[in-house]
Amino acid sequence: MLNKRARFLALLAVLAVALTGLLIKAGLQESSFEGLWQDAWFQLTLLDVYVGVLLFWLWVAVRETSCWSRLGWLLALALLGNFASVAYLAQALLREKPGRSVADFLVGYPAN
Repeated sequence: MLNKRARFLALLAVLAVALTGLLIKAGLQESSFEGLWQDAWFQLTLLDVYVGVLLFWLWVAVRETSCWSRLGWLLALALLGNFASVAYLAQALLREKPGRSVADFLVGYPAN
């Protein structure tokens, strides 16, 4: 049976493939942003995404020790959304020392 780290990395890979597939599908379709900005559900969804990005970045900021790294991840999250979230989680998990618990990883002790 796969260990927790391998299972989590597999889940992140599935999420990355799903995001990429939908991005390609959306990119191949005609843009229909006309009138979308006036839709209250679109506004709510957009705000919800960026609140989630900000909350995820706060977790990243606790884990990262460099101001430049924090700023870089904030920009990546703002521009790439959950693509950056998946990338951060994958690289943070790969940097994690063997034997540390999932709780230690999630609580946000610095990755170094």
